[in-house]
Parts: sequence; structure tokens; C-alpha cells
Amino acid sequence: QTQQVFDNIETALAAVGSCLADVVMSRVFIQNPADTMAVMDFIGTKFRGIDPATTVTSPPLGSSEYKVELEVTAYRGAATATIEKIQLA
Repeated sequence: QTQQVFDNIETALAAVGSCLADVVMSRVFIQNPADTMAVMDFIGTKFRGIDPATTVTSPPLGSSEYKVELEVTAYRGAATATIEKIQLA
């Protein structure tokens, strides 16, 4: 389901001339806390080097069929913006 979520997001971003590299914030909803490591490992591969601010929570998602939901905030052009990256210890 996480792959499908990303397919949907990437399609939506492409439709407005944007891409995953423009994502600045994500909210991850994982219904079963036991799935957190697997979901976040996959998300880590997709967002490696992009590093959006991310919130992860485990709420009910309306149906037991839904395992994960992902919301993103993207700004077109953020991927090429000049930024100062602050590294915290």
C-alpha cells in the first residue's frame, strides 16, 4: 500500500509540474504500530536526500483494509531553491 500511496502522490505532483523533491512536509498515518518500521524504511528510500519535516502517527484509518496514508505539502520549485540546511546533533 505504501508503494501505491507514493504512485498516487507522484502522479498528482507531476500533474501540477512538481515532484517528490519539492515535498517539504509529510504526515504519515500508519494504522498498525507494528508496521511502522517497514513503512518508514520504504518512505526513507523515497525521501532520502529530500528530508521533509515528517510527523508519524498511528490512528484508525476508517477500515482495517487501509494500512497507511500519507499527506504531503510540496512547493513547486523547492527542489532547486537555495537553502541553508541545518544539521542537529
